[in-house]
Amino acid sequence: MSDFASLDFWYAPDLHVALPPGRETPPGLVAAALPHLREGGCLFNTSGSEGPPKWVVLEKRAFLHSARAVNALHGLERSDRWGLALPQHHVGGFSIWARAALSGAAVIPWTSPHWDPKTCHQWLIDAVIRVVSLVPTQLHDFIALALPPPPELRLVIVGGGPLATDLLRRALELGWP
Repeated sequence: MSDFASLDFWYAPDLHVALPPGRETPPGLVAAALPHLREGGCLFNTSGSEGPPKWVVLEKRAFLHSARAVNALHGLERSDRWGLALPQHHVGGFSIWARAALSGAAVIPWTSPHWDPKTCHQWLIDAVIRVVSLVPTQLHDFIALALPPPPELRLVIVGGGPLATDLLRRALELGWP
């Protein structure tokens, strides 16, 4: 397994295939992707939300450009602890590693195989998570249970879909950052 928290990974010219646990790289996939890379890259299998699922190649430097912007915008630094509550074989989860590699922050993966908002909320508290990325459904589940923000949490980045104005309002009313 690669050390995604290391800048060596992000500057290496190789191709990483982002797969869920237990899946293997389809035959011929890497050979088909290599001609489309100028530098190191990552292959992701799309969800198929806008058509059939397909493989896409994203260059590692694109992740680093995005990470620099996110880190600067939110003042992310070494003392932050990222909670990885998204699958790292998806772009949103994988992006956390680039942000942490540039800032020097620790990444603490949530290892439960199934989504449960109460368990995840307790993990955020126990692991002293300061920054987390969530999809709107995860935030909705926390808010539907009226769970307060963990005491050390200073930033929630919501992506992967639209964040309803009402959900944002309710989260802010509960004190979520």
